[in-house]
Amino acid sequence: MLAVPVTSSGFGPKVSVEDLNGSLFTSDDPLWSLIQYEAQVGAANEPFLATELYGSVLQYPSLTDAVCVVLANKLGTGYMQATQWGELLQDAYSRDAQIRRCMRMDLMAVMERDP
Repeated sequence: MLAVPVTSSGFGPKVSVEDLNGSLFTSDDPLWSLIQYEAQVGAANEPFLATELYGSVLQYPSLTDAVCVVLANKLGTGYMQATQWGELLQDAYSRDAQIRRCMRMDLMAVMERDP
């Protein structure tokens, strides 16, 4: 996990592009590292968001795990519980690399279009 330097005002000191790029390229999953970094900064600077960011991003070891839990919680109903959705989604993501690739492409498109 990346260490995040922050201050009590704003989003903390600026991180150079070189430092951020360096940390992302030494990671096994640069996209997930970036998402976790942004969640850490957000949680440190906006305490009222910290619980939500921890529950949806920071506690998970991988992007796939986080996405499965978030989607399962959104899709869960009395007919099909969130835990059942979670198992189904984990199975689908683990079996099909194309689904994982498309999920990442979708997230990167959102990041590019809505920075």
